Amino acid sequence: MLACSKKIFNKFLFVSVFFLIFSVVSSVLLASAKQKCVKKTSDVNSHQVQVQQRQIIYHLEKIEKRIVSKQSARE
Repeated sequence: MLACSKKIFNKFLFVSVFFLIFSVVSSVLLASAKQKCVKKTSDVNSHQVQVQQRQIIYHLEKIEKRIVSKQSARE
């Protein structure tokens, strides 16, 4: 076992515990910030997808009307 004075051991222990607490707190804060960021981007993305879906449905309905009107004109 390594021989060291009690004073040096206590300083090392204090620094180690402080570093452990700091790393746990920083990882929790970073994880929560990342979750908030992901949720915001998913909300924005879902809104953009809904807008695109509405546009696609609108264009498909226009195409359908054209096809129906051409078929009725042939008859």
